[in-house]
Amino acid sequence: MLENISNLKKDVKWLSSQGHSLSHERSLRLLSFSLKQISEQVSVNRLTKEIQNKYPYPWDKDLGLRVMIAHNYGNVKPLQIINIIKNDIPQLEKLLLKMENDLYNKLYYINLDESVN
Repeated sequence: MLENISNLKKDVKWLSSQGHSLSHERSLRLLSFSLKQISEQVSVNRLTKEIQNKYPYPWDKDLGLRVMIAHNYGNVKPLQIINIIKNDIPQLEKLLLKMENDLYNKLYYINLDESVN
């Protein structure tokens, strides 16, 4: 997930550096593909209730995004895509980094406990 977010950020940076508008049709196709991949990975169906409860986030919103992009592409508004990239993706990235850090710490302390025993 974090790799796809990183790729999305690189795509935005590259498009901007080349003078391409993010709302141009070709830009939107590229960015929509990345958003679809991200939303498939964080789909509610792939996350346990425990994770959803421990890390509050509108997880079902991402599933809706995937459906919107995959099945209703012609009606996706450029502003929707740009707002998701500017507002939602940074929030999701921050949460995923916290989850990754929590998991790392949990595994570290499990290994530390095992080495003491």
